[in-house]
Amino acid sequence: MISSRVDIDHRLHALYPNQHGISRISTMNRLHFPWTRHYSEQYTLFREGKTPPGITSWSLTQISLTLVLCLASSLVGYIIRGWGLNGVHEQPLAEANLLPPSLKPAGNLVKIFNFNDIYSAPPNEDSNRAWAENLPPGEGFMIKHSHLSNISEFSVFHQLHCIDTIRHGYYAALRGRNGSGNLSEHKAKKNERHVTHCFDFLRQCVECAADTNVEPVDWTVKGVSGWGFERVCRDFSLLKEHAQKWKVPGIE
Repeated sequence: MISSRVDIDHRLHALYPNQHGISRISTMNRLHFPWTRHYSEQYTLFREGKTPPGITSWSLTQISLTLVLCLASSLVGYIIRGWGLNGVHEQPLAEANLLPPSLKPAGNLVKIFNFNDIYSAPPNEDSNRAWAENLPPGEGFMIKHSHLSNISEFSVFHQLHCIDTIRHGYYAALRGRNGSGNLSEHKAKKNERHVTHCFDFLRQCVECAADTNVEPVDWTVKGVSGWGFERVCRDFSLLKEHAQKWKVPGIE
């Protein structure tokens, strides 16, 4: 954060209380300093190789000190700004006016991801049940209440639905490539539109969440797998409970 003109002027007034008329020198043959007119003229002489009257080693020390203070304040501002950016994802959703005050899914749950093949298995009774149970009753849709002006759902449930849709589409395409597909043309086109919607929707959701958990390299795969290390998460179960409490009747 670069110090403003007012901040610099205040510092200069503190150092040179007897000087007045702060102005910028805009002509090309003068240095462009936010000092008083008196000191701007002195720097013009200095630039032209002449000896500025009244410039002493003590005043140069004061000027150098002022520049150091300005640079230091800029560095501190930059660091503070960086801390603020890093903390954005930890802001409680309730404080962002996205959730009621009673619902605060804390972003401090420590979890370790491990591979569960049921969620990547082809559509069957077991895998479909696992994905269905990942959503609250009513697929996450909530009725209007004090904090919702319309029937709505938390985006995380829409995102999970999209991933499951891509799973179905992937295995349907795989079966079709092997000559065993049985999707009707209408259903295939409808599913294609749904899947292509999900690709870009999920891309923007991932960028919006901008997860900053750091993933260590897994040297066995020469990359990152995402498994086996601690990360900080939100309380997903609390969102499911809230959605179930306000579920839209008639949707299972």
